[in-house]
Amino acid sequence: NFPGQEIDLIDKYIRALLERHDVSIYLKLHYRETVQKYSRFLSDNPSVVVLDSEYPLQLILAELSSLNAVSLVGFHSSALFCSEDVSSIVSLSNLINTPTCSLLAKGLEPFMDYFPQFSFATSKLSTL
Repeated sequence: NFPGQEIDLIDKYIRALLERHDVSIYLKLHYRETVQKYSRFLSDNPSVVVLDSEYPLQLILAELSSLNAVSLVGFHSSALFCSEDVSSIVSLSNLINTPTCSLLAKGLEPFMDYFPQFSFATSKLSTL
């Protein structure tokens, strides 16, 4: 684990995604996060739209449900599983090599039985 690892993983995942697909990227901040945390990432990725952390993800997804496909990418938040209209859910938790994230990723495994659109990102980001 190193400072900025979370942002580094998000950056790598989004870059790989954009290389393979023409998609819109929306970054929903956790309510305790500030946009300053992502300032370097956002300056390198000007097409990423930052969503206000004050709005619940459920409302945002309802607004975005008119899109053909919505994919959620996150770490280990239960918010990843808050909408049935999501075409894919990807957790990056397994890519953070700490005991806590390993336990959290292990705890997400049962969700795969109930959410067929759920998967873990691979270290090579080949699931995109």
